[in-house]
Parts: sequence; structure tokens; C-alpha cells
Amino acid sequence: MERSTPYSNVFAQGCWQWLLGKCQSTTSLHWRGIPLVSTGNEVSPRGIPFRSNLTTVATMVLLADIINYFLKQDIEVVLSMKRKVIVYIATSLDGYIATEDDSLDWLFKVEGEGDNGYSEFYDTVDTIVLGRRTYDWIMDHEKENFPYKNKKCYVFAKSIHEPNNNIEYVDGCIVEFIDMLKGAEGKNIWIVGGGDLISHFVKENLVDEFIITIAPTIIGKGIPLFNKQNTEIELELKSTRRFNQFVELHYIKRQDEITRVNG
Repeated sequence: MERSTPYSNVFAQGCWQWLLGKCQSTTSLHWRGIPLVSTGNEVSPRGIPFRSNLTTVATMVLLADIINYFLKQDIEVVLSMKRKVIVYIATSLDGYIATEDDSLDWLFKVEGEGDNGYSEFYDTVDTIVLGRRTYDWIMDHEKENFPYKNKKCYVFAKSIHEPNNNIEYVDGCIVEFIDMLKGAEGKNIWIVGGGDLISHFVKENLVDEFIITIAPTIIGKGIPLFNKQNTEIELELKSTRRFNQFVELHYIKRQDEITRVNG
């Protein structure tokens, strides 16, 4: 029995409807010179009627071309559907995220604009990862007002600690843990800090994007965002934004870098 279209699954039906929308007449519809709709009169070089078999050949060629197009041209679209690991942080002009005694007073003195894009970014993540030292600093300064209560939070620590309603302690392999997070459904993953944890993520090439806000302050010494053991990673500047005295730099991992790591 001749079917109305040569496709039988949802994806193929969608491709068929798209193709029909590009043409005024289905009876003259061809792909690479092969009729996509059989008239019942076509014959092969051996004189055998093609009928629906002819449309099957055209269908296979068409689908192969569509798949090939997406693999070659739109691989970044597929990659963008995965959860991303993002470092979102502020630094001094000379690259420090805090003084040697963990002070951020130099940062709070800078005049910004609104919340400097924080709320916009915060809505794009549902998972937060931080080191134990950073977590302790937050709790010392925020007291009982834990700032990430509506997110899933993980704290990397070298030893097991008492259970906490706000966080879950992690003491296993960082690479395996992040691979597990990225394989699950959800929004992006924010690496809050501190410097040692970020450096480990960078060394293992686990960071997909860096959103770094630069403060117009030189503090001379402190905790660096990147330490000397980090490897070379090529990035691409996606955007820049200014929030009064702050400048936000948004970098993404280059496509050839992603291919090299995943390859």
C-alpha cells in the first residue's frame, strides 16, 4: 500500500513537512534529482517499477543529508543543550579574588550598577559548587542567612562533616562528580570558589565558561584566580559589559578546544 508520505517516525515527519513547505507542488518534489513522491510510473535502469521503493531511496538520501548538516554545521547547538560549568567571579585588576586574609573590603568599595548582573546570572544556574574555605567564609559573614537556599549546593571537603540542610559535602573525585552532574538534567553549574578549587577545575579542563568581573583596584598580593600550575586553555570572548566602574568579561571555551578535549 502506497503511503501518503515516505516517512514513519516523528523526526522524519517533521523533515517532510518542512520540505513540503519549501515547494508548491509535491508531484515535482525532488532531492538530488530523485523524486520524493512516486507517480507510480518511474522505472529503474533494469526496467523494474520503483513506486514506493523509489521514494524510500530518496528518503534515505534526504535524511542522510539532514543528519550530516547538523553534525557539521550545528554541533554547537547540540553542545549548548548540555549543562555548563561556569566560573562567575570578581577579581582585582591584578587578578586576585581576595586578600591573603580573605578580605573583600576592596571589592565592596567599588561603585557598581544595580546588582552588577548577578540576578540575571543566578537565574541560569540551579547547582552551586564551592570549596570548604569559601563556604566557611560565607557562613561567617552571612551568619544564618545562607544565600543559596533555593539551589543544590555541594561543598568539596577533604573530610566528612556533620549533615547540613543547605549543602552536601563531597570528598570524591572532582572529575567523576562533575561528569555526573553534567549528565543529569538541569540548569548550569556555578563554581563559586575559592581559588584552589577553581584552579583544580581549570587544570582538569572542566570549566566551559568564565564570567569575570574586573574591579578597578590593584591590591598587590592575595589569593589569585589562576595559579601557576594551570594548563593552557584557548578561550573566545563572547561579550563585555560595563556596570559603572566594573567591567564584565564573558569567555567561552573555543569549539576546537572542546573537540580536542572530547575527542
